[in-house]
Amino acid sequence: TIDYITIAHTGDAVDFGDLQATSSQIAALSSPTRGIFTAFGPSVQNTMEFITISTLGNAQDFGDLTISTFATGNGYGNSIRGEISGGTTPSAIDDRQSFIFATKGNTTHFGDLLGVRDNHMCMSSPTRCIIAGGTFGGAPSNQIEYVNPTTSGSAVDTNTTFANAPSGSAGLSNAHGGL
Repeated sequence: TIDYITIAHTGDAVDFGDLQATSSQIAALSSPTRGIFTAFGPSVQNTMEFITISTLGNAQDFGDLTISTFATGNGYGNSIRGEISGGTTPSAIDDRQSFIFATKGNTTHFGDLLGVRDNHMCMSSPTRCIIAGGTFGGAPSNQIEYVNPTTSGSAVDTNTTFANAPSGSAGLSNAHGGL
């Protein structure tokens, strides 16, 4: 089930439509017009589904991940390019998989994280995407790294850390700061 809320109003969530398959540990991200769901768990899958945000309805096929995975953490990006990174294949990986929101299709390899990471949190502004926490090389991580969603390449270490290493957490941003 996909539910939605109207942010400017209080009240309960309302049914939007359905995903094509029952799943957990989904990576979700959006542009102003499309919502993307991918990295479906609890088993390794390569599917991507999309909805058109302005209309109610069920998710439709978008394309496939280059590397089948789950437990990636939320997706991130800007209004043009979306990306998921890391995840489990069943072992953790360090790949950045990228796609263009306006075109349906498969992801492409877009670079690497600083190391293998899964169950991490992500947040983004139009020019910087933060990847933090989760497990890094199999151990809890307090590391924070970032990528530029407009360029391919490897992630950059922010040289800052969390006081406590969160795993399986979620991140969000209004492009002025992250929570």
